[in-house]
Amino acid sequence: MTTEDARKLVWKKNWSGPWTLLECFYYGRGYTQVLREKHGVGLDSAIFICEPDKSANYLVESELGVFGAALAKKIEQDTSVVHTWGSAAKEQGDKALSLMKSLEGREITRADYNTLWEILMEYLAVSFPVKRVGDYLSPDTLKELLPTFEKIRVYGEPVYAQAAIFIQKFATQLSGSTRLSPAQILRMTDLEIENYFNSGKLPEASVLSTRVEHSVLVVRNGKHEVLTGSAAAEIESAITNVSAQTEIRGSVAYKGVARGKVRIVFDPRSVTGFSEPTILVTGMTRPEYLHLFREAAGVVTDAGGILSHAAITARELKIPCIIGTEVATKVLRDGDLVEVDANTGVVRIIEKKS
Repeated sequence: MTTEDARKLVWKKNWSGPWTLLECFYYGRGYTQVLREKHGVGLDSAIFICEPDKSANYLVESELGVFGAALAKKIEQDTSVVHTWGSAAKEQGDKALSLMKSLEGREITRADYNTLWEILMEYLAVSFPVKRVGDYLSPDTLKELLPTFEKIRVYGEPVYAQAAIFIQKFATQLSGSTRLSPAQILRMTDLEIENYFNSGKLPEASVLSTRVEHSVLVVRNGKHEVLTGSAAAEIESAITNVSAQTEIRGSVAYKGVARGKVRIVFDPRSVTGFSEPTILVTGMTRPEYLHLFREAAGVVTDAGGILSHAAITARELKIPCIIGTEVATKVLRDGDLVEVDANTGVVRIIEKKS
C-alpha cells in the first residue's frame, strides 16, 4: 500500500495497547483472513503502528461498515447467533487461559506457542464480532442483546491481556538461547519465528532494533509489509493526520458533563491515582485501568464502540464518557483544562496548558 493509497481511505482506530509487532502479525491475519473464513465476510486491510512501549491498530471505516452490517443482518434475522458466539468465545477463552496457566514456570515449546495462537484466532473470530456488531444493530435489538454482549465482553477481557504476558515470557525464554534481546524478538514477524523454529536462523539484530524504535505493519489483500524509517512515518501521517482544534467529537458511552485537567495514560500501572478532578484520556481502556476509572471525573478514548471496555465500565460506574474520538491522545496534552460533554459527544478545550 502506498502512502497515497492510505490517504484515500478513512481509517478508524480499533484499539491501542501494549501489543508488539509480533503479536500484530497474528491479529492482522485474524482480521483479514480468519474472520472471512468463519463468517463469509471480513476485512481487507489493517495497519498497526508499533512503538517501543505501545501499539495501535487502524481499520478501514467502510470495510468495518460492510462487515458490521452483514453480521447485524444475521442477528436481526436470528438472535440465537449471538448466544452461539458467546458459547464459542467462552470455550476458546477458557482453552487459552487454561493453556497459559498450565505453562506457568515451564518451558514454552514450539507446539505450545503454535497451539495458543490457533486458539486465539478461534477466539478472535467470535470476540471481534461481539465487540463491533453492536454499533450496527437496530436500537431495539441492541437493547435486547446488550446484557448478553456485555457479559461476553467482560468474561473475555483477561484473554488478550494474559496472552500478551505469555508472549513476553516466550520472548524472554527465546532470548536466553539466542543473541537477541526480548524486545528484538518481539519485533520479529510470524514467518521469521516459524523460520527460526525450522532452521534456527534469525533476522539481523540491526533490522530488529530499527523495528523496535518505530515500525508500521501494513496488511492489505493478504499481503504483509513492515515499514520503518521515513516510509513508516509517511504512512502513519497519512492515516492519523491531526489538525489544531478546540473541540473533539466522539460517541457517547455514558451521558453527563465533567470538567477537569487532562491526564493521558498509556500504562495504567505507572499511575496510582489522581489528586484533583481529572479527565482520563487514553487510546483504549482495559481491566488494568479500573482503579483510574473509579477516580476520574470523566473518560475520553481514541478507540472503542458501544461494547468497548470503556463504554461498559462507564455505564457500570455512571461516569461521563466519550469514546471513539480517534485523536484525543494526539490533540490533548497533560494539564489541559477540558469539558467533557457526554450528552452531545463533544470534548471542549477550555484552556491549554502553557
